[in-house]
Amino acid sequence: MVRRNKTLMAMLGRWAAKLCALVVALFAFVLFTYAKQETREVTIPVSVLMPQSLEAVSTVPQTVDVRIKGEGDVVYLIDPEMIHATLDYSQVSAEGIATMPVTLTFEQGAMEDGSIALEADPGQCRVMFQAPQN
Repeated sequence: MVRRNKTLMAMLGRWAAKLCALVVALFAFVLFTYAKQETREVTIPVSVLMPQSLEAVSTVPQTVDVRIKGEGDVVYLIDPEMIHATLDYSQVSAEGIATMPVTLTFEQGAMEDGSIALEADPGQCRVMFQAPQN
C-alpha cells in the first residue's frame, strides 16, 4: 500500500484550475495597476544656452510640451512652474546642425518616490549654427 502525503496531493491536484487562477490574477493586477495611470500635458518655456562663438540661423524653440505621467490625481498636483526645461548648446564649437536633448528638472519632492514621470515633446531639438557675419 502506497502512503501519500495529503498536503502534497492538495498542492498538485487540480493544477490546471490553479494555473488559470494565477493567470487571471496576474492579468487583473496589471490591468488595475495601469488603469490608474493619468497623463497631463503642459507647455513650459525652454531656457536655451547658446555658444559664444556661433549664432543660430534656424528657429530656436521657445517652449516645449511636457507630459506628466503618474498615478491618479497626483499629476494634477504638480505645479508646471516647478518644471524647468533646458537646451544646452553652449559646447557647440563648429558650424552646422546641432542636436541636443531637452533636459527636464523638477524642484519638488514628489518625484523622489518614482510615482511621477516627465517626458518632453520633442525630446530633442535641432538648431543650425554659423559664424557671425560682421
